[in-house]
Order: sequence, then C-alpha cells, then structure tokens
Amino acid sequence: MRLVFLGSPPEAQGALRALHEAGHEIALVITQPDRKRGRGGDLVPSPVKRTATELGLTVVTPERCKEALADIAASGAELGVVVAFGQL
Repeated sequence: MRLVFLGSPPEAQGALRALHEAGHEIALVITQPDRKRGRGGDLVPSPVKRTATELGLTVVTPERCKEALADIAASGAELGVVVAFGQL
C-alpha cells in the first residue's frame, strides 16, 4: 500500500520502521522542521527525519502542515498514517 507518514518524536520511529519493513511503499514522510538545540544552536533533525533519511525516504518538513498539501496530493498515497504529529 502507498502511504504518507506523519510523525516527529522518537515514539513514531518504530511505527515508520515497521511499515517500511512490512513492505508498504512510503511515498512521503512529513515531520517537524529541524530545530536549534544545544549550546551551539546547531540544527537538529527530528527522530523521524533521521529514520526516514536512513531508509532513503522522501521527507518534507513544513512549518505548517497545510504547506505540504500539494506534496501529499502529488504523492499518490492511498492512506495517511499519523503517529504523534503535533501540527494536526
């Protein structure tokens, strides 16, 4: 099944991996934008972005979810899976 996955925190990483390992085609991953963290203010990606990148998936990081509507529509996904995504 062709999916769009929406999530950001570490708790969502397991679901993303499980869907990928189950053979679902994850057309798009939507997650929170990189945030400044630590003393140096380095930009740090969300845990879901790190996992999606490791799996070779396409990632979109909009400030607001509605900014990604065109990407979602263009993905051809049959279903959206939401796991701990705070922008909805």
